[in-house]
Amino acid sequence: IFSQNKTPEYKQEYENVKRGGVEIMEILGQKDEATHALAISSLYTFLPDDDSYSLEKRVHQDIERAVFKINERNEKLVVNCIAPGLVDTKLARDGFGEKFHEILKDSPGSKLLQPEEIAEAIYWLTNQDKINNQVIPIDGGYLKNLKQK
Repeated sequence: IFSQNKTPEYKQEYENVKRGGVEIMEILGQKDEATHALAISSLYTFLPDDDSYSLEKRVHQDIERAVFKINERNEKLVVNCIAPGLVDTKLARDGFGEKFHEILKDSPGSKLLQPEEIAEAIYWLTNQDKINNQVIPIDGGYLKNLKQK
């Protein structure tokens, strides 16, 4: 969803898409048969404050708070978020354009993630009962390596 486009229309669309996911989770949280819910957030939550990412960071932090409130209302529901790093998808390549392959250079040793790896993490996490109300970065080592610079 990320784009270099920072127009007011883009910002509103970005927020609408992200908040739409929270609305779906709220509906799921009201169903008795639901046992697990998982939101996909972003590494923006964990990155240092930076004006270029302030919209994304704020939106993702708001989403995480909203998702965890779902768990407060339905304590039997296990609710978590994952925060993927850079995933090799057409959407990401198109959104970042020429910068796509430059992003991980700031974090040596970081790994470009494949969609299947994110799917595996989602599957594993939705089968856990003891991990609850967490935002878990799945970032190919990006944050660790970024901190070691």
